[in-house]
Amino acid sequence: MSNPFENYKILTILLSTVVSVFIGFLIVFAGNLNPTSAPGTTMYTLEQIYCKMTGCTPVTPHSLDSPGSPTTGTMYTLEQVYNAAPAFRTNPGNVTQDDICNSKQAYADTNTMITGRRSTNYNGTGASYCCACRVGGQACNHNDQCCSGYCSRDGYCCSTACTDACKTCSTGTCANTPNTNWGAGLYGCTGSTNRCYDGVCRTCGGWFYTGANGNYYCWYSAGYNVLCSTFCSNKGGYIPGIKDVAGCPICRHWMGAGTTCSSYASSIAPCYQSSGAYACFYQNNTTDWTDYNIIRFCPCNY
Repeated sequence: MSNPFENYKILTILLSTVVSVFIGFLIVFAGNLNPTSAPGTTMYTLEQIYCKMTGCTPVTPHSLDSPGSPTTGTMYTLEQVYNAAPAFRTNPGNVTQDDICNSKQAYADTNTMITGRRSTNYNGTGASYCCACRVGGQACNHNDQCCSGYCSRDGYCCSTACTDACKTCSTGTCANTPNTNWGAGLYGCTGSTNRCYDGVCRTCGGWFYTGANGNYYCWYSAGYNVLCSTFCSNKGGYIPGIKDVAGCPICRHWMGAGTTCSSYASSIAPCYQSSGAYACFYQNNTTDWTDYNIIRFCPCNY
């Protein structure tokens, strides 16, 4: 008669053998479990954090696999790290050296104390204001100084980008600049035949020449019996009262160098009459010119 206890022992041995063989098969099937290279640094020591804030030089961390004797660390505590951390401010106010702001807040800095970007430390001495941004209409030289994030082309904090020529944000809102003379080179509108007019950098589309007063104008030939006010209506308007120069160079520019030049007074000079005198006229008076078949030469605003 077989012994049940002996049978149990045999079954246990067989099962142990099968399990061992199966585990060995899994290990062989998994391949080489050794990493191809050592893992990179994923953690920082308290000393490294402390030195990041204070400017000290941390010692090289000593790992278990490092050869030789471990170097001596300074073993900074969490309390030391906490005390070294700068005081972050969310509102402008009196601060001390090296305080840092974590948000921009509006403050009208009439004393021009705020000159750095809002993400940098305040490195002055005594009381000032921390990272307070500048409001509309205040001078700036980069976007980060402004609460809106926009420093205009002419150097003012603005509600919008305001980067086009002949635009200004001196009041905090982008607006047209004053009209300028030809060749003034202001507000980003450069060139001898360019000027700011109605908030746009305009280029003279006609003949750029002086009038009798010595100033330059943008001249056009309006054609027979066309009023200058009508002709210049889509060119910024007509500039009245501007005479041709003696010798009629404006009239002769279109009518030819041999055209007769007369000083006869005309309220619409410079002009050319094609009936009667057949001549250029370069003087002005206050009498209305009522004849027909007149070509007017008009100084328009652009």
